[in-house]
Order: sequence, then C-alpha cells, then structure tokens
Amino acid sequence: DFVCQSYNNISYLYDYGIDTSEVERHIRDMNYYDFLDTPYWKAISRSIKHAAGYKCSLCGKNGNLRTHHRDYTHHGSELYHRKDLICLCDDCHKRFHDKE
Repeated sequence: DFVCQSYNNISYLYDYGIDTSEVERHIRDMNYYDFLDTPYWKAISRSIKHAAGYKCSLCGKNGNLRTHHRDYTHHGSELYHRKDLICLCDDCHKRFHDKE
C-alpha cells in the first residue's frame, strides 16, 4: 500500500549511502511548519497512523488524527526513532499541548 511504499522509499535512500547527519541537520534547520509539509514527514506520519490502526493511541477515536512527537531529541531521524512518535486525535493532541 501507499503508506508502506512511501516509508520503504525513505528507508531505501538511507540504505544507499545518504548522509543521515546532513539530512538531520537540514530538517532541524527548517521551519517546523515547513517540515510538516515534507514528503519525509508525511511518510513517517502515515506509517505511525497505520501502525496505530488509524485510531488515537490514547482514547481510541478514529478520524482527525495527528502524529505527535513525544520527544524532539531525534527530530530529523524519526525514521529510526518511531518510539518518539504517537498517533493522537485532535482532542488528545490539544490536551497534550495544553500541558506543555
């Protein structure tokens, strides 16, 4: 399916000598909202939603889902740190950000 294909395409690039530190630096230097519109993030986000069964990992709702960074330590190398990400519905995502 498209989700797996996109994710595998990114993995494939890393397997063939892409300088991951350069990719990470470029992503970290980007405006965060521009980052959210990249094919890289879209593929990662779709894979997290797919793994969660397209349901919020906290309340179980489906629809209006977001992929949320639990931690930004590995921003730019999310492909290898999927545990830093979680699938949340809009309501849970807003509540989570209200706590920060």
